Amino acid sequence: MNKFQLPCPVLSEGRLYDLDIPNNHIYIEPMRGDIEEVFAALTDQQGTALGDIATRNATSQLIKMPKDLPFHRLLVSDWVTCMFYIMSASYGSTLTFDDMCPNPRHNKKVRITLDFGTLPKVTASDIAKKYEIEYKEPFEMTTPLGKEKISFRLLRVGDLDAVQEYTEKAQETAVDTGRNPTPTFSMSLHIIAVNGENLGEIELRRWIKEALRGDLLAIRRAIERVETGFDLKPQLACPKCGFKFKKEIPINFFRAFGAQAE
Repeated sequence: MNKFQLPCPVLSEGRLYDLDIPNNHIYIEPMRGDIEEVFAALTDQQGTALGDIATRNATSQLIKMPKDLPFHRLLVSDWVTCMFYIMSASYGSTLTFDDMCPNPRHNKKVRITLDFGTLPKVTASDIAKKYEIEYKEPFEMTTPLGKEKISFRLLRVGDLDAVQEYTEKAQETAVDTGRNPTPTFSMSLHIIAVNGENLGEIELRRWIKEALRGDLLAIRRAIERVETGFDLKPQLACPKCGFKFKKEIPINFFRAFGAQAE
């Protein structure tokens, strides 16, 4: 094994792959200069380094995939976990970001510093135990309003590429209606069947557009419940006044980790 390769836990425990992942670990390498340049350029342009095919292709070079598991089939949740470990190995385990203290008596902008190692991890076993389910696809839920049975899957890295390509094409060809078609397309990649019926692409997107908002929110929550990864909404404390609060931390990796800290 390359001396620069480090183990990264597969929090899905390989349960959604049709192959064995030895010891539930994928190996990653620290950031390289050429890949850092891609991250830096896209971060400057977009404010994020995650939502671009070029970035995903670049970071794939830092992830040693198990045999017979191509990068595009890696679960998005497992890829994000790999990114945490890559950035931690490259720049240190400290995440730093600025935010407003929610204490009404303080209410000032502060710099939050968080140790990556303290973030709670959620594994497939944790989810299976908590919700008393067998952790496998398709997952199932029933919408609270329409009472429709939904079978769904989790997204892979290749699905993110499809979402980006669809969004860019829609922006080029569609008349500006003030509506964003991306959430509908993304949701259609999650849903496998409605009431046991596999709908065609156009029919499925039409179903999503016509579904009750409360049911769509319930589907999104069901998807989020079975996603493994880090708890990105931990309890924090204001470094100035000590006020405790929960906050969703940004996963703009290139800026959040030590590389961009002032």
